[in-house]
Amino acid sequence: MLKQTSIRKSLLTAVLSAGFVAVAAAQPAIGTGGVLNAASNALSGLPNSAIAQGSIFLVYGTGLGPPPPTGAPVTYAPFPLPKVVPAPSGTSIRETVGNTAVDALMIYTSPAQIAAILPSQTPVGAGQITVSYAGATSAPAPIQVVANSFGIFTLNEGGSGPAAVQNYISPVSFSVNTLTTPAKPGQTLILYGTGLGAVTFDESRPAQAGNVGAGDFELDVAGIPALVSYHGRSSCCSGLDQINFQVPNGADGCYVPVWVRVGGIISNFTTISVSPSGQACTDPTGFGSSDLQKLAQGVKLKAGIITLSHTTTLKAPTTTGFGGARMTATGSSDAATEADSAVALFFGYDSGIITSQGLNRTPSPGSCMVFTAKGNSAPADPYHATPLDAGVTMSLKGGPTNQPLQLAPLLQSPGIYIPGVALVPGFVGNGRYTAVNGFGGHDVQGFAADATFGNPVLWSNQSGLTTVIRSQPLQITWIPGSPGDLVEITGTAPAFTANLQPLSVAAFTCLAHSEDGQFTVPTAVLQSLPPNSPQFPGIATGKLGVAGLTFVKFGGGNLDLGLFIRIMTNASPVIYQ
Repeated sequence: MLKQTSIRKSLLTAVLSAGFVAVAAAQPAIGTGGVLNAASNALSGLPNSAIAQGSIFLVYGTGLGPPPPTGAPVTYAPFPLPKVVPAPSGTSIRETVGNTAVDALMIYTSPAQIAAILPSQTPVGAGQITVSYAGATSAPAPIQVVANSFGIFTLNEGGSGPAAVQNYISPVSFSVNTLTTPAKPGQTLILYGTGLGAVTFDESRPAQAGNVGAGDFELDVAGIPALVSYHGRSSCCSGLDQINFQVPNGADGCYVPVWVRVGGIISNFTTISVSPSGQACTDPTGFGSSDLQKLAQGVKLKAGIITLSHTTTLKAPTTTGFGGARMTATGSSDAATEADSAVALFFGYDSGIITSQGLNRTPSPGSCMVFTAKGNSAPADPYHATPLDAGVTMSLKGGPTNQPLQLAPLLQSPGIYIPGVALVPGFVGNGRYTAVNGFGGHDVQGFAADATFGNPVLWSNQSGLTTVIRSQPLQITWIPGSPGDLVEITGTAPAFTANLQPLSVAAFTCLAHSEDGQFTVPTAVLQSLPPNSPQFPGIATGKLGVAGLTFVKFGGGNLDLGLFIRIMTNASPVIYQ
């Protein structure tokens, strides 16, 4: 097993001890859906939200523990890990599954968030969890215990974006995998997470080496199963797992997806950076290698992105009729709605974007990513760029209608410029578009940009897709658009509570080259979505879309990156079964 104790400890400390909010001492209370895998933060209602035996988990809530020492984010427990921290009257956690009650091994405590290890001897099944502090015990919250449910730690500490991975250079040399320190195909990497499964040794002390996990273990890189040499506990810590794997040939890009399957459960989707040259990668839909190197060195960059979108959506059927035909409850066939939109985004970026999901939140071409969100919110990136003033207005015109528009910044969201009037139907299509911001603003100087867009991608097998079987690969076919275009395949599926309130949502994005004409969405991606709720029999609550993306770069206005993007989308309601 590869060893690099100091880096592993620092990675674990970084991903476990961020985002705390100090609150006054109170009766302990566990938040709704507040028991999560410490690495993935997988939300309740999602297929990978259960807590595995032997894994590190987090509890969010209020009044969970004492304020930490001055200058420290949390109160850490020493080895051997105790069942109460700080002793003797601090925080403890108890899980009860069936008639068996088990006390967790505490890692740290704070008023709003605590971390612990779920002992390997905890029975599998549905149970309850309580937190005790200062003589008071919280109301019980639900916990689902399983044998395996792996989560990958990420650099943004939220379970998305670049994974917490080390590049193995030599037995005494390692580096953290980032956009500017990528791996090469064939290189060994070390990935960190938690939830591989139960062990038999004393979990209150640093772990022992040895493979852990079910027999169907797989780590996938850009849709390719990787060669894995070790998957088990990391010797520095308790509950921390590491996986040593080799980057497959053919993997390349800034946002190469990585996921793990163990015991039939798919982990959160994360990314690594791979570059055959070993130099900083280049994002075809974002910053180039030289720009990323500047960001890593502390230089702040400015980007302007003008996006034109046309969406054709089949109106949601409530049933799927005989032969899979889409029908409404009244028996009528599909109707379609069309909508155009235009928006210009002007934002400044710092080195934080290196740990984000990327400028346009798309995976490297030929692969897929899965994003999640709580309730019915849209999945979002924890990283926030700085809005820029690009002027009072920006003019935009062109396309089939040549409608002249004036885009102005939103008062509540500076940096986001939208039209003040409705777009004429058909505004977004083929042809030339021009955008001018006059004398510019405080942050972005004046510029003139233009782009010419050709024929869009046409989704050719849309009508036959009414139900998506999550256990089978999903093939999408299209008629290619203009040379160099990309195709974005998206899907969204919500989960609901027993009283039909939104609980969580999972969404996937796959990226392909237009000239490919087809793409197969892997089962691992589809199985990461919650199935259509049984409370809505025959009602399509999910969505599936195929979009043609055209990217045209422009300069001027002291922008480090200017992008004109046209997105032509066809979308359908579907049942994920």
